Amino acid sequence: MIYKELPLNWEDLQKKVAQIFLDAGFSNIEIEKEIEGARGKTEVDVYVTDDNGFLYICECKNWNKPVPKSVVQTFRTIINDVGANKGYLISKKGFQAGAYPIVENTNVSLVNWYEFQLEMEDAWISSVGSYLFKYVNPLFRFTDILVPKSLIAHLNGEDEKYFWELYHNYRYIWYMTHDFYPNIGLSNKKEIADLCRRNFAFPLELNIPMSTEKIMIEDLNSLRNYIIKYTDEGLVKLRNLTSKL
Repeated sequence: MIYKELPLNWEDLQKKVAQIFLDAGFSNIEIEKEIEGARGKTEVDVYVTDDNGFLYICECKNWNKPVPKSVVQTFRTIINDVGANKGYLISKKGFQAGAYPIVENTNVSLVNWYEFQLEMEDAWISSVGSYLFKYVNPLFRFTDILVPKSLIAHLNGEDEKYFWELYHNYRYIWYMTHDFYPNIGLSNKKEIADLCRRNFAFPLELNIPMSTEKIMIEDLNSLRNYIIKYTDEGLVKLRNLTSKL
């Protein structure tokens, strides 16, 4: 899953829903947007359009009770009125009995927090993985199997020893990113995401580079943050070392 933890409150749920769309490659995202429908103006929690003009609308109900049928009916009406291509009604505690038939054979999905993430996960993995693939690529210069001689020729004995320590501590970050985004020979987002999911089983225990400590990674977002953090850290150390005169 993208986020293991539940949102803290309604505003946090809105922000995380918007963030998932942003990470999944959508660029036009607005929170609490007032829109004009066939029955007048209404405000929606998260408003998203993609490059093809498809419209997605999300309502976020972080209530400690199931969402009533009346709310589901109103949301379905809004989706129809504004001509949205897809509507997500996201509930913390599910929906009242009889709510699901209201949206049968419609473009509205009634989901909890984890079900919503599951629907977005393929696009999220593909988009975030592509970003990470480019982000971590500068690390390859220092951690390739064939390290350029020009990179370390000027280092003295102690510095060269430290270089190889850094090399062995950070090189797996680059390879891990390729497991996150195994795009070679794969034709679509689902294939990429399926292979990523097979490569990583959460919770995932990982080393902290240059340390004997380990960290427990609980979800995809935490893994993304881990890769970014230690790519940055490794590049700073390797660049500082190899740039010495």
